[in-house]
Amino acid sequence: MHKRSIAIREVELYKLGDAARMRGEALLEKLTLDNPWKHIGVMLIVSPMAQPRPRFRVIRQGAFHRVHAYDPPESDSWKEEFGIKVGALLPEGFPKKGTVEIRAKVFKKIPKSYSSGLRWLCEAGEVRPEKKPDADNYVKAIKDALTGWVWEDDSQAVLVECEKFYSAVPRVEFVVRYRDRPLDRIAKKKRERESDGNG
Repeated sequence: MHKRSIAIREVELYKLGDAARMRGEALLEKLTLDNPWKHIGVMLIVSPMAQPRPRFRVIRQGAFHRVHAYDPPESDSWKEEFGIKVGALLPEGFPKKGTVEIRAKVFKKIPKSYSSGLRWLCEAGEVRPEKKPDADNYVKAIKDALTGWVWEDDSQAVLVECEKFYSAVPRVEFVVRYRDRPLDRIAKKKRERESDGNG
């Protein structure tokens, strides 16, 4: 984390005061004890696809015209196939409703023109894809494909990372880190206390 960001956070925490800190630390301890982060890793031997530029069509509605953006068919097909393959590997309990983090690695095919020495450097991770598509576009496609399988909505992803590599075996690897929403856990415990009190 950037030094300036740390300084801002420390100032804001200080302004909240000791009472807020004590309550926050007590909540954090409870949340950490009964709501640990869990992990699942997935690797698919598929050629990665980056999110393409949307296409547009004009739809006439009476006297009006509406512009509709849509994914190219090959993109929709890739996302559907990717999601189905991921879903077959996931344990019961998915898609998750809570907080999710995803760290992905996409491995593009090594260019045929590369020498054996360059190929070795590619497999070792020393030579990486530096041209388009951007890593952001790969992760957009992956996020769309995982919606409905890993999470209910990709807005649940609070951290998304993607790295690009070369390999003789094109593939996509990713690790999902997830847990229940802390605010949901707090609300649940409050309801349980109220229920016990009424009982």
